[in-house]
Amino acid sequence: MLATNNELEKAEAAYRRATELDSKSLDAFLLLASVQSRRGSVDAAVQTYERNIQANPRDVRSYILLGALEESRKRVDRARQLYEQALQVSPDNPIAANNLAYILLEHGGNVDVALSLAQVARRGLPKMSNSADTLGWAYYKKGAYSLAIGLLQEALKDGPQNATYHYHLGMAYHKNNEPAKARQHLRRALELQANFENAEDARRTLAELGG
Repeated sequence: MLATNNELEKAEAAYRRATELDSKSLDAFLLLASVQSRRGSVDAAVQTYERNIQANPRDVRSYILLGALEESRKRVDRARQLYEQALQVSPDNPIAANNLAYILLEHGGNVDVALSLAQVARRGLPKMSNSADTLGWAYYKKGAYSLAIGLLQEALKDGPQNATYHYHLGMAYHKNNEPAKARQHLRRALELQANFENAEDARRTLAELGG
């Protein structure tokens, strides 16, 4: 309640006290880390997640949440390691599988492994646009462009304002020899977010397609 009332400093003190009273209180650790992150104390949040992992090594949530936090800090290798640890604890965890698959696809990992992980994620999260996008992007990387397009279209239905989804679909259309549709989605990606992670590649591809 304190956190929802934006009294974050008081909330942090309360949750820290709770972790001191019970070092195995999973919710207290997670709430404390969340509040620390919201306050901009990212290093403190990282330390809290790591303390929880030490105290509760079978709790998969801390691995995933810390992995996401490390991704946001561009510490991709550390995030990858944390998602791998999460999957050691829970081999079919769809969030860890999805996040690890995407890291592998974007950072030169094994595409076959990424595809397998993306399929695990899709089975566990069949209605989540992110899992559709990741699996679609894995098929794209494998050269299965028709399969990719179907999944990426599905992702876009639930996330029409997501620049990355438009970029992925535009690239799949490009490889599938559908230039008009490729231009449409690549342009839309840049309209939504001029400097998203793959913006330069989107611009290069648009130039190849004649704008």
